[in-house]
Amino acid sequence: MAQARNDLEQTRIWRQKPSRQPDPDERALGLWIDRIGSHADQGAPLPGLRRIGLHAICAVVAGRGRLHLGDGAEQDLATGDAWWLLPDEASAYNARPGTRWSHVSIVCGGPFADLLATRLRRGGPHLPGRAAGVRHAWASLAALQQARGAGAAARRLATVAGLCGGLADDVDADPRLAAALVQLADHGPGALDSAGLARRVGLSPSQLRRLFLRHCGCGPVDWLTRCRLQRAEELLVHTALPIQAVAAESGFDDAFWFSRLFRRQHGVSPRAWRASVPASRRNADGTP
Repeated sequence: MAQARNDLEQTRIWRQKPSRQPDPDERALGLWIDRIGSHADQGAPLPGLRRIGLHAICAVVAGRGRLHLGDGAEQDLATGDAWWLLPDEASAYNARPGTRWSHVSIVCGGPFADLLATRLRRGGPHLPGRAAGVRHAWASLAALQQARGAGAAARRLATVAGLCGGLADDVDADPRLAAALVQLADHGPGALDSAGLARRVGLSPSQLRRLFLRHCGCGPVDWLTRCRLQRAEELLVHTALPIQAVAAESGFDDAFWFSRLFRRQHGVSPRAWRASVPASRRNADGTP
């Protein structure tokens, strides 16, 4: 075991490239699926540590394995176990020596994934007994892989939200929240206020706000703003677009208003924030 840890410490940590970019509907909803996978491996030398750059939700289907983290922590994994890795969490995992295992993975990003991670990872990345839920979500997402549009994006969001019990029961069961998310994705900035959104989904503005506060932690307008600001951060880090273009690409009609919101959240202007990002994060291909 000590040798395995030493091997990890001597291995260069590499950052995996995203396989796709989120489409506008996914960005507006605050969650996108980068890829899903199904893997079957035999015990082999431990792979190098990596940072996936997005959330990775995995589950053991059969066999036994081991999860290794960048801080030296290790966790045995068995059938029925799941684990959730954060975007910048260095990790490696493999089958137990001399055995085989199979596992599935869901790689996703966005503010909604951030929210779910805070609910599910309270005890760390290991999620014992949650493999069945992850496998069900994986199968549902496989069926939705080719679907496009706001409705499909909302269904994918509800599927991932289903991993978090009470948070998502109503997302899946109450069509009003899914409908509201679709409406937010369908309409451009400023085209739909809270009252108009509530009217379209058959709720009063106060009912709609309570629904969003319960499931998303903020009101609908704040939720959409949060999603757009996160998209702006990605563009500031990974592109050389001017600030006005970053604002437009993120869904803001007014670059001045965008800069004001960005400064309110980060304490500095978008230009100053971009300059403060380490050069290792500014590679468009996602590698260190």
